[in-house]
Amino acid sequence: MNASQGSDSSLRFVAHRGYVARYPENTREGLQAAVDAGARYIEFDVQLTRDAVPVLLHDDNFQRTAAVDRSVFDIDAAELGGIDVNESTRLGTRYSGIAVPTLEDICAALAGWADVTAFVELKRHSIAHFGVARVARTVLDILRPVLDRCVVISFNHDVLQACRARADVPVGWVLREWDAAARETAQASQPEYLLVNETRLPADGPVWPGPWTWICYDITDYRRALQLHARGIEMISSFDIGHLLAAARDAGATT
Repeated sequence: MNASQGSDSSLRFVAHRGYVARYPENTREGLQAAVDAGARYIEFDVQLTRDAVPVLLHDDNFQRTAAVDRSVFDIDAAELGGIDVNESTRLGTRYSGIAVPTLEDICAALAGWADVTAFVELKRHSIAHFGVARVARTVLDILRPVLDRCVVISFNHDVLQACRARADVPVGWVLREWDAAARETAQASQPEYLLVNETRLPADGPVWPGPWTWICYDITDYRRALQLHARGIEMISSFDIGHLLAAARDAGATT
């Protein structure tokens, strides 16, 4: 059994923004650490700079991760070298000189990470700023060499449809609400994945049946992951991928 799986081989784990419990989020270093820990599924966020270069970034500015109060839409890619996303507020002085990775950089790394699949989240800020069509086109052009190992995900349903129209790529819709309207949209569009934060799930009962794979994110406890798995969640996305993989091994997985 693969080390990235639990004692039930159908339960799989995703490194949410990399190995965030120990490394700055959305960085080459954090993603590499997740892969080194055994992750075979990684997730990261993509925003576009002023000159429309896709970079790894969750927010639309660098205040939280770099203590630099500048919008990503006011910075050209050439200026990124002056910004270190060390997350000093959260991680103290543990790291220095952590660069903002471009999507192209990470695609090059992904090409060398055997059997690793990337969930690439297109963020609403960049979609609103540049438009659905441009974001879809720009990101897919860069992903193309590794597209067979990528899943495009977003809260924005329209950008997922645009990506499907441009390329043969699986998509994942991240739910904002757990309601009848969202279920109807999912049934109509049939995404390959549905993603949901645990806080949006009802207290009990199975998740919606369908052709999709369910991913629940922001889970760090292995027992909770198994409880969610019993309800139909097939993948767990976590900020502490190393802890979950270790717990899975302790529960009976073998390499």
